Amino acid sequence: MRVACSKCGLSFETLIIDQHQALKELEAKTINHVKHKHPEIFNPLADGIQKASMCLARLLHFDECVVVPDNEVWLKDQLMDSQEVVMMALGYDPNEDEEDEEEELEEGEEEQEEPIEIESIGSVESIDSIPDKEAS
Repeated sequence: MRVACSKCGLSFETLIIDQHQALKELEAKTINHVKHKHPEIFNPLADGIQKASMCLARLLHFDECVVVPDNEVWLKDQLMDSQEVVMMALGYDPNEDEEDEEEELEEGEEEQEEPIEIESIGSVESIDSIPDKEAS
């Protein structure tokens, strides 16, 4: 298994056959490399991981173990903030989602402006009046 640093291109390789063990070895090697050779990337990343981990722990705790009454607005806001941090750490951008919703609304409005044409195909008094295909 072989990977490379996305910043400097240094290659890392493992000869371990077990994929789970190989992943652990590559992870340790690349973390050590980035920590020492690219601290300008590592330090903010480590801070972000720590903050996201604490927010995730808070969310899981309150979700599984605590009932928050509706009148606890401040607490609910704090939990929503924690949820946003976790979602952003996972790559979800709430601003991008809002833009998509606005685009969908604009597209939907354009579609509604077009008139719907209904074409009459006649009427059938009963199903018995439809000729049978086998009879013809």
